[in-house]
Order: sequence, then C-alpha cells, then structure tokens
Amino acid sequence: MAAASGTGAARRDDPPADALRESEARFRNAFENAAVGMALVAPDGRWLRVNRKVSEIVGYQPEELLRLTFQDITHPEDLDIDLDFLNATIRGERDTYNIEKRYLRKDGSIVWVNLTVACFRTPDGAVDYFISVIEDVSEKKRMIEALADSESRFRAVQQTSPDGFMLLHALRNPDGAIEDFRLDFVNPGAERIVGRSASGLVGSTMRAEMPNNFQIGAFDKYVEVVETGQTWHAEIEYPRGAGPVWFRVTAAAVGDGFAVSFSDISDRKKAEQHREILLGELSHRVKNTLATVQTMASHTLREAGDLDTFRDAFVGRLMAISKCHDLLVDATRRDADISQLVRDQVMPYALSGSDQVTMSGPSLIFGAEASHTFGLVLHELATNAAKYGALSTESGRVDISWDRATDRGLLEAIVTWTETGGPPVAPPTRRGFGSLLIEQSLVYSLGGTAEIDYRPEGVQARFRFQKRDRGQA
Repeated sequence: MAAASGTGAARRDDPPADALRESEARFRNAFENAAVGMALVAPDGRWLRVNRKVSEIVGYQPEELLRLTFQDITHPEDLDIDLDFLNATIRGERDTYNIEKRYLRKDGSIVWVNLTVACFRTPDGAVDYFISVIEDVSEKKRMIEALADSESRFRAVQQTSPDGFMLLHALRNPDGAIEDFRLDFVNPGAERIVGRSASGLVGSTMRAEMPNNFQIGAFDKYVEVVETGQTWHAEIEYPRGAGPVWFRVTAAAVGDGFAVSFSDISDRKKAEQHREILLGELSHRVKNTLATVQTMASHTLREAGDLDTFRDAFVGRLMAISKCHDLLVDATRRDADISQLVRDQVMPYALSGSDQVTMSGPSLIFGAEASHTFGLVLHELATNAAKYGALSTESGRVDISWDRATDRGLLEAIVTWTETGGPPVAPPTRRGFGSLLIEQSLVYSLGGTAEIDYRPEGVQARFRFQKRDRGQA
C-alpha cells in the first residue's frame, strides 16, 4: 500500500508532466485569444482546429468550419496559387509560405487576408498538419486601393491641367539648412510653360535649372513654405531672355519639400497695363474734350448773331467731335485713317453723287490725339467752304492730299487743302474761332504748323503735324 501510495504521489508531483500541462495551457490560451486568426489544418485542407478570430474573419462558427476545408471557402481565383504552395510544402520543397488571398465569408462577402502557413512533420518527414496564421487585411487593401485611385486621379488632373505643376524635395547641408531643391515630378503643363521635357528636369536641382528663382527671391519663399508649412500665393515677374514673363504661383509644403502650381499670366498683365493706359488716355481725352466744348461754346456764342446761328454752328462742331470719337472706337480704339476722317468730316458737305471733293495720298494712320484734333480742323475747313468757299457752289472743288515727311524719323504728316471754282476769296477782316481752332489746335495739341493762304481763286492751307501720339512709334 505504501509503495502504491508513493508511486501515486510521484505521478502527481512529476515536474515534467506539470511543465507539459502548463505549456499546453499557455498554448491553448494564446491560440484562442490571439489577435489574429490561428488554425490547424490537415494536409487535405480540412480545418482541424480554429480560434475565435478565424470565426470572426470568415463568419463561420468553429463547429461549422470543422466540417469544411479551406478550399471550400477560398475565392476561386486564389485557390490554385494556394494549392501550389501547399503541395510544394507537402513534397518537402518548402516548410512555410505566405500569400495574400480572399476568403468567401458565410454571408457571401469577400474578405482579404494575409495567410502565413508553416508545417509540422512526422519523424519520416511527412506533413502531419499545418498551422495557419490569418490576418484580416481588407481595410489595408481598401486603403491601398483608395490611395492608388487618388494617385490616379491626381495624375489625371496634372496630366490634363494647363497649369504647370512640380514636386520638389529639399536638399539640406550638414547643418540642416535648405540649400537647394531637387525636382521629383513635372507635369505636361510645366513642360509647355518652361519649354523643357520632364525627363530633362526630374532629378535636376532648382539651382541648375531655375537659377532666376534665387535672384528674384522665390527660393527664399519656397524655403519658408517648407519650414513653416504656410502656403504661399504670389504673382511674380520672372526674367527671361526674350523678355520678362509674369506667373501666378501657389506653393504648399509636402513632406520635406513642396508642391508648386503656376500659370503664365503675362497676357493678363499686359491687358491690365493696356487698360491703365486706356484709362489714362480716356481721362486725358475727356478733359480735353470738355475744355474744347467749353471754348467752342464761348467763342461760337460771341460770333453768332442769333440763337439759330449759334445752334447750327455749335451742333455742327459737336457732331465733328462725335464722329472723331466714333472713328477711334471703330479703329482699334487708338488709331484712325485720314481717308476716313475726310469722308466723315468733309464729304457730307459735297453735292450728292458729285466729285466735288477728291483726296489722294498714301495710307496714313493717325493716333488718337491727332485724329481728334485734325478731325475738328477738317470740320472747320468744310463748314467754311460750304458757307463761303468752293463747296457753296456746284462748280467748286476741294482737293485734299497728304504725304509723310521725307524724314521718316519725324513721324510727321503733311496735309494740303486746296479750293478752286468757288466765289472769289478775300482775307477775313477778323479772326473767328474757326481760324483760331485750326491754327492753335495744331500748334498746342500736336506741335505742328498751319499755313492758310486766302487766294482769290480759293483758299489753300498746308498743315504739318505729328501723326502719332506722344510715346508712340
């Protein structure tokens, strides 16, 4: 009895047996409560044992899985590669393998897993069973696909955008200060704007390819973007050999570098400058016109004998100004052809269908100020000819000819007005506003000269003045 009792005590206190039981308990605990799926699988694919996480991943209860094989729930498109690795392991060509595959859940949905398989062999080398570690990577897959989709959209936008776009990363010296940037990406819009291919730019540095960024202070702004994370918006004038170019620039920090988008706004800047010039010119012309109208009203009132005479003379002069302005609007808003000035200001006073008025000369384009001033001069000459001169009779003629100055650098026009066939002419006994307007407007407005000869056979006048506005070629 004592011996038997002693033997039983030895079995209860056997250290190797206790250690084995403790090890098995730890394994079961780790197996059942692992954060990843764990399973024991037979060589023919039957599930031998699964933990709680495997059930969560595939949606089957443990007892349901034990009646199935892994082949039953593997996505058809992934089954062959899984079996190839499994059979290679059974043949002894490998002991482990790892793949990403899809399982078909019980509810019919698909779950992506990362599967790691190891085998346990019998003493003769045959596979006894497999232990599989199964990790649900569906969310990771969705994130990768979303990232790939986002990158695809990004590239599509950049490939089709007319704006330039570049990605650059910082190059730092041993002290950590940014001393340059290297180009990582250049879109087709940037290729077009800078006139260089992406293959020639990517991998190069800003200092090598775009040194002007250092001269105009843009490099310092890009450094500030990277170091502070603050986005930079600006319109900058970029020097180039063929002339400066204006760019609208937006730069934002990306990692230890920045992304920059830019577009050529040179045309807009030129339009803005042209608009400023036009506004200045408009202001100048409006002031001059108002001053001219005020002077015309004052002088016309003094020389008119009655209200009807004042109205006819004043309205005629206003209409002459109006036609000059209309002509300027029709001809690029700045220039006017002298032949059109003659047609507008003189032809209406000739007999309909007659050749009372003739004109000759090369194409001659006047600037705005010259068109306005000389248009008024022609109006005064035409009204005087209609009231007292060649256009007051059917036999009278007016010949208007013009030419450029022989010295092309002077940009001067020479215009001659000749009347014939009208009533005898005598010099005026007093100088009216019309004469003052003709002579003084050319002198003060255009820096020119006016010579009027009251010949008995008809008035002859010769004018010489700048045909282009100040500052124009």
